[in-house]
Amino acid sequence: MNFKNIVEHPGTIEEAVNKLLIILPDVEQQKIKSMAKDDLVLLHFSLGKDIRNAFGLNGDNAVLLGKRCADDVSGDIIEALWEKLSN
Repeated sequence: MNFKNIVEHPGTIEEAVNKLLIILPDVEQQKIKSMAKDDLVLLHFSLGKDIRNAFGLNGDNAVLLGKRCADDVSGDIIEALWEKLSN
């Protein structure tokens, strides 16, 4: 996935999801949409890692992180993406 073109880090989960909808190929979006909610955790070391790195969740995006850990925020982003794709 092409996360290298991200210039600005998202400030909200909604902004992060909107960026993902632009970046992720249709095939990946369909794969996520077809997953059971309980299986989203399987994306932690793939899509979750890409999100943490590209969106500055490993340290420099204090706005999106707040007082939460990067793993929790990336999980919330994946879940919000799944919900948006499922509706």
